[in-house]
Amino acid sequence: MKKSLLVLAALALFATSPAFAAKGDKWINVGAGASIPNGDFSDVASTGWVGTIGGEFGVGAKVNLGVEFGYHSWGVKDEFKTANDLSDATFTGLQYTAFGTYSFAMSNPKNRPYLKGGLGMYDLKTKVTPTGFSEVSDSQNKFGWNAGLGFDHEVSPMYTLGIIGEYHSVQTEGTSTNFITVGAKLGWGMGKK
Repeated sequence: MKKSLLVLAALALFATSPAFAAKGDKWINVGAGASIPNGDFSDVASTGWVGTIGGEFGVGAKVNLGVEFGYHSWGVKDEFKTANDLSDATFTGLQYTAFGTYSFAMSNPKNRPYLKGGLGMYDLKTKVTPTGFSEVSDSQNKFGWNAGLGFDHEVSPMYTLGIIGEYHSVQTEGTSTNFITVGAKLGWGMGKK
C-alpha cells in the first residue's frame, strides 16, 4: 500500500498545462504518463510512456497559449517481431507542439476542467534489428495535432496538480499514426507567491 501511495505521489509531481493562469501569468509544466497506440499503430506497438515539459502564458482569465516538448516510447508486440523475424525493435517519438487551453469555471475556484488543443511536429523513429543482422533505423518528421481534456487542482497560488488525457494524430505516410496519452501533471507559476 505504501509503495502504491509513493508511486501516485511521484506521478502527481508531473504536469502539462495548468488552468489557473490569469492574463500575463507564466507557467512551467512537467508531466508523465502512459502513451497508448490507437488504430493501425496498435497492431504493431504496445502501451509505452510519455514525459513532457512546457511553458505557457495566460492571455486571459480562461485562455492560455504555450509550447510543449514530449518524449514518447512504445513497446513492440511480439507478434510483429515474430512475423518480421526481428530480434529487437523499438518505436519512439519526439513531440514539438504549440497549444492553447480554455478553462471552465466551477463552484470551487481551486478546481478547473479545461480543453486543450495543439499543432506541431512529431519526429517518429523506428529501430529494428532483423535476426542475424545489424540494427536499421528510420525517422519521419511529420505534422501532427492533439486534442484533450484535463482537470487541475490549485494546491497553492504557485502550484497545480492535475490529470490530462489527449488524442494525438501524426500525418505519417500511408496512414496516420494515432495514440492516446493519459498522465499526471504539475504546474509551477513563475513569479507567483
